[in-house]
Amino acid sequence: PAGTIFILVSDNPAMLLPTIRSRCQLYRFAVPDGNVAAAWLRASADDDVQADVVLEAARGAPLVAAQMAQGEVLAVREQVDAGLRNLLRRADPVVIARGWNKLALPDVLHWMHARLDDLVKRAATGEIRLDLTRLYCILDEVIAAKRLVASRGNPNAQLLLEHLALIWSDEALGSAPQTPAR
Repeated sequence: PAGTIFILVSDNPAMLLPTIRSRCQLYRFAVPDGNVAAAWLRASADDDVQADVVLEAARGAPLVAAQMAQGEVLAVREQVDAGLRNLLRRADPVVIARGWNKLALPDVLHWMHARLDDLVKRAATGEIRLDLTRLYCILDEVIAAKRLVASRGNPNAQLLLEHLALIWSDEALGSAPQTPAR
C-alpha cells in the first residue's frame, strides 16, 4: 500500500543482494561508550561477568556481549587462540584442526577473523612486526570460508579447518604468502 515503509535490519549488509541494498537507506548505529556498556552489562548480568573481557570479545557491542556472557563463547575463543598460538610454535596443523572441528565452525571462523583484524591493526601501527601481506592473505582465506558457510554451503569442516591451519602454520614457518582462493 501507499506510504508503506519496510525496515530491514542486518548485522552483515554485505551479505544482502545488491538489488536489495541499492534500494535501502543505510543507517549505522555506533556502539556505546565502553564505560556505559560495561556498566549496563554488569547491571543486566545474572552472574559475576567479566564485562571488560566480554565487551572486548564482542568488539564493544553490549547485546552481543550479553549473549556471549551466557554461553561458552569465550571458552571457544580461548580454544581458537590456543590453537593459533600452537601453530605459531610449529604444532601439527591437522591436530589443531581436529580440535577446532569439535567446535561450531562459524564460531571458529568468527574468532579467527577477530584475531586477524587485531593482528592487522597492530602490525599496521607498528606495535608488532608481522608481514601485512601475509596477514591479508590469511584474512582473505578466512573471509572466503565465512562466506562459504554463510551462503549455506556445505563444506567439509575438517578439510576447511586444516586448510586454514596450514595457512597459519605457513605464516609461522615464514613461507611465501599463499594466493587467496576465490
